[in-house]
Amino acid sequence: MFSSGNKVIICGGKESDTVTSRSVQCFNTSTNTSYLLGAMPGETCLPRTISTGGKLYLLTQEGSVWKMKLNDRSINIHPKTQLWDFARYWHGAILHDGIVYVIAGETPDNSELPVKTIS
Repeated sequence: MFSSGNKVIICGGKESDTVTSRSVQCFNTSTNTSYLLGAMPGETCLPRTISTGGKLYLLTQEGSVWKMKLNDRSINIHPKTQLWDFARYWHGAILHDGIVYVIAGETPDNSELPVKTIS
């Protein structure tokens, strides 16, 4: 989830215990309306949003990085890269000096992941 002006954008999520969503939805705080913007390239739950210089990226739990372009009533999302053997849940991501840092999270087997930087 992220905001852009008067819009709150919700990416992915769970439709049920076994079905993960590809939907990208928008809630307009000025008009109190919501609508479907489009779909992500794949299903994911809890992606993290990274914004830099007007560019938006999603980092998924599976380690996919997708570049997003938000239009007035639609969104275009294209795969950008795939991180190393990632599989991290409940993680955070921040951008600092052009480097994305992935913070915390859990792995499926509760192991530690090596520290790597992405530039």
